[in-house]
Amino acid sequence: MLTYLDTDTNTDGLAGAGPGGAGGTSNAHPQDGAAGADGKKGSNGSELSYVLTEDGVTVGNGTKGSDGEPGKGGGGDVGVEASLPNLTAGRVRGFGGGGGGAGGCPGLAGGAGGGGGASIALAAYLSPVRIDASQIVTSTGGKGGQGTTPSAPTLGGIGGIVSGGFTNRGGHGGAGGHGGISGHGAGGPSFGIGWVGTEPVVTDTTYQLGVGGAGAPAKTQGGATIPASPNGESAEKKLLVVPA
Repeated sequence: MLTYLDTDTNTDGLAGAGPGGAGGTSNAHPQDGAAGADGKKGSNGSELSYVLTEDGVTVGNGTKGSDGEPGKGGGGDVGVEASLPNLTAGRVRGFGGGGGGAGGCPGLAGGAGGGGGASIALAAYLSPVRIDASQIVTSTGGKGGQGTTPSAPTLGGIGGIVSGGFTNRGGHGGAGGHGGISGHGAGGPSFGIGWVGTEPVVTDTTYQLGVGGAGAPAKTQGGATIPASPNGESAEKKLLVVPA
């Protein structure tokens, strides 16, 4: 009997918080700052290939999204000369313009979920193997780890205003961009035999296989949705690949 059980479950990713935005330009007619660009979305792990490494078989890690960009600061207003007498020679009285609002903080992408652990009875690497009159037993594949939705961006600051209305209000800061979602990991597989190179020869042998691990369910939070990831595969034999 060949029995090998390895059903570790990957942990979920963690979300973060955002930095401040960049400033804008001063302008006689203050302009609002532009909103920050949204980050790119990550993707779920898939069951397209099974990679054999020193640590075992890895499959279906989710990918992390990218952070949003900070909003741009609003433009400040120009100052004006006051219509008051100059009490001191060489000095001119005036009023400074309203300052621009700060740009909003972006949303940050959280961590991606890892693929579930694999349960494989025999992994053959570039080795001719023959199995006869045996029973091959595996367990259930590990669950796929959950990805995370990004932290929420913030709105830009309100432009400043000078008391008395002598100048215009500064431009408002732009909102921070939304971060991208980070994908779930796929469920781990359950294979009787995995090989690289020559396919093992199996005769007069029975298989008792576990099911593939469960993928992570769809998740919606803060207006962002991560779709469900696939369940792991269960098979008597499966061709593996090695890292390039």
